[in-house]
Amino acid sequence: MIEEIETQIEPRHLAPQGHYGETLIYDLAKFLTTLALLATGGVLTLAETAPKGVYRPIFLLLALGAIAFAGVLAFAVAYSLAEVRWRGGEPSRRLPLLIQASTSLLGLGTGGFVWMWWNALT
Repeated sequence: MIEEIETQIEPRHLAPQGHYGETLIYDLAKFLTTLALLATGGVLTLAETAPKGVYRPIFLLLALGAIAFAGVLAFAVAYSLAEVRWRGGEPSRRLPLLIQASTSLLGLGTGGFVWMWWNALT
């Protein structure tokens, strides 16, 4: 019987020297883009299946706008990182700020819709 040896590989050791933070931001940007797409689909599905007049259109548009803009920002960060490394340049120092803005907008839009949905249920 052969015993397997457990090994743990640190992701930090797999990334090129000095690029670990970039890989984390890139992965987070991809995740936020996917999450924004899923949230947009969920909001549109719930809004479409609700009886007419349950959600005020302006609030629905604000929630969808925040979620959509969050997805656009996250996609822009992922694209920017990929493009700048492909060209051999250095990424902008504003990318972490854009990721924070994307996360905040996604939370704001999703939270706003959940609030509207909860009020419609009660």
